[in-house]
Amino acid sequence: MPKSAVCVLIMVCWGLCACRHPAAAVDSVEAGRIPLRILYQSDLCGGKQPTPSVSLVAGADRLDRIFAEVKAGTLGPSAPMPGVDFTAVHVVDIRMGQKPTGGYGIELADSLARLVDGEALIRLNWIEPAPGTVVTQVLTSPCLIIAVPKDAYERITLTDASGNMCGKISLP
Repeated sequence: MPKSAVCVLIMVCWGLCACRHPAAAVDSVEAGRIPLRILYQSDLCGGKQPTPSVSLVAGADRLDRIFAEVKAGTLGPSAPMPGVDFTAVHVVDIRMGQKPTGGYGIELADSLARLVDGEALIRLNWIEPAPGTVVTQVLTSPCLIIAVPKDAYERITLTDASGNMCGKISLP
């Protein structure tokens, strides 16, 4: 095939890929999905709580205290907590609880929450080391702090990738 034909074919394919339907490219509240923003994520968040927990952070003062707590065990300079407009978002503090080794963590499985029947559904990856995995012998305490835009929902439900509930928050 001549070079010019290959170039034309590539340009046509590229043009077709760029011409997606605009509605399909927008994830929004109208589409029943809202963007999530990670404010902080770490495997070393301090605390000795043995069990997982999920809580709604009620204001900037509480967020500052949580951030000071999670950063207390880290060495060196740390980035400041991102600014949060509590009139526009809910802040959710997700803790895995204290773990005996490394290899544990929490991640968002999807950067968008789904809105279903008055509920914001958030999927998490609840990470645990596989049996027999070589891990560091250190106490860890994974956490994830996220901002969820306020909208017409009354509850926030967090599940793992298998659909098991990790926590539920009823909003004020």
